[in-house]
Amino acid sequence: MTHKNGALHNQDIIPVILAGGQGRRLWPLSTSRRPKPFLKLGDRHSLLQHTVRRMNGFAAPFIICHRDHRPLVIRQMKDIDCASYEMFLEPSGRGTAPAASVAAHYLAGKNRPDDMLLICPSDHAIDYAPLLREAVSKARPLAAQGRIVTFGIAPSGAETRYGYICRADDASHGVSRFHEKPGRHDAALWAADRRYYWNSGIFMLRVSTMLDALRRYDYAMFETTGKALRHAARLRHAIMLDDAFYAACPHGSLDRTIMEKADNLAVMPLNCGWRDVGTWPAAISYCLCGAKRSNLAA
Repeated sequence: MTHKNGALHNQDIIPVILAGGQGRRLWPLSTSRRPKPFLKLGDRHSLLQHTVRRMNGFAAPFIICHRDHRPLVIRQMKDIDCASYEMFLEPSGRGTAPAASVAAHYLAGKNRPDDMLLICPSDHAIDYAPLLREAVSKARPLAAQGRIVTFGIAPSGAETRYGYICRADDASHGVSRFHEKPGRHDAALWAADRRYYWNSGIFMLRVSTMLDALRRYDYAMFETTGKALRHAARLRHAIMLDDAFYAACPHGSLDRTIMEKADNLAVMPLNCGWRDVGTWPAAISYCLCGAKRSNLAA
């Protein structure tokens, strides 16, 4: 199927799919030449392909990856008949915040400051994609107000690999605190507290909100990613970010760079069979169970 852009009212929701990685977490199955997002784990589609497929109904996606993985992206998008996408090539990995910054600068340069960025890792599994799209629709008014929407997962245990989101006590979807990965003691307390969610790593915000946050919290990142894009080379199927300016960009995750500091966060509960396929036990579980429901992923 050709990638469908969906209903007109969703044309301003741009999936920004983060497809980086160094191939270490599932080594030796994943390697630097074929990191985790490009793996097919007990299924005919890779994690990246599943991520793109479940974005049907939104605008054509942006895929941000290392320049060495350009052929992999082209091949995998062709295999799922996704002909409409934009690819941004990083000369080196700088983290999720610079990658999202590039997408925001690109849309701002096209005079689209009110478009919505839907920032998604490509190494997660989601069993029920319609429930993700439903949560995105509910989050849209919050993002339109200039809030940074995080999608929260109800904890199923005291996991220390995830960040935790503490919702406010009112009905505004507000966030009282965003905690990056805790120790075991805090994780046990928060997992037992119904106010807390795991951070899924999926975020939704306006282009202008993203750029305003970068100006406020990491101006060097704002400047260098903008220059890396302005000096980029246009290739077939891709935009090659400038080596020198991107190398000068500070390294940082969205969690540390923005989410822990921002005062305009909102949380939207997400109950869609979400799993981070980041460890061997999680990958094995996905192979045995998750792939059986892959027909619900698109």
